[in-house]
Amino acid sequence: MALNDGHWKNKNKDCVKCNCSEYGSVENTYCDKESGRCYCKPGVTGDNCDTCLPHHYGTIQSGCKGIVSKHYCCNL
Repeated sequence: MALNDGHWKNKNKDCVKCNCSEYGSVENTYCDKESGRCYCKPGVTGDNCDTCLPHHYGTIQSGCKGIVSKHYCCNL
């Protein structure tokens, strides 16, 4: 049986609704139908795209922005 968009099959083969963050996931996408992982915006991570990546700041709602360090951009 084919899955509808917005759903995935868990390890028990149950049909489960995607739980992607409306703020952290890419617009107009659904979760992966096999893993349930959502497609995250840049700077965002997590199965549901609900966490900023390490070395990023902000919130999911306002966007996760990378921290630029002079140690990474310059040969100091």
